Order: sequence, then C-alpha cells, then structure tokens
Amino acid sequence: MKNVDEKIFFEAKVRQKADEFNNHPTKKPVKLMEHLVKLLSWEKQTILDPFMRSGSTGVACVLQDRNFIGYELEKDFYKIAERRLTEIEKQTKN
Repeated sequence: MKNVDEKIFFEAKVRQKADEFNNHPTKKPVKLMEHLVKLLSWEKQTILDPFMRSGSTGVACVLQDRNFIGYELEKDFYKIAERRLTEIEKQTKN
C-alpha cells in the first residue's frame, strides 16, 4: 500500500502578491504542473498547451525534460510566457 503522502498533492498558495512582470490572475503552481507533466508523459515527449497564458506548463516541461509547444493569442501574456521560459532555460543550462 502506498504512503498517504504519495496520494495527496499539496502546494501552498502560489503567491501573496503579483510578480513584477506576471500579472496573470490565475497563475498555476509550477510544482502542480510538473506533477501533471510527469504523470501524463515521458521524458523527451512534446506537450501542447493551446491556451498557454503565462507559461506555467512550459516551465514545468523544461524542468521535467519535455518538449513544449504553446499557443497564446494575447500579446501581453505571450511576452510573460516568453520571459519565464527564457529565464528557466538559462537556469537549467547552468
């Protein structure tokens, strides 16, 4: 039987205040998105997010060694996602 902790996923509140550049009203915890990415795909697979918004799924994909394709119609959210993905890619390459 699995430990109860392995069956429950808990992540504290995402943020107390808005990031200086990410004003998305329903920002998802990257840890939650990482959990879902690991649960539903294998390393090197490609994840498609047709409603990317601020890019939390893309960040999770980079951290979990998945390829990522995201679509976003709103230019402001696209720029936020682009910045987040650029930053996390730099961090993981170092």
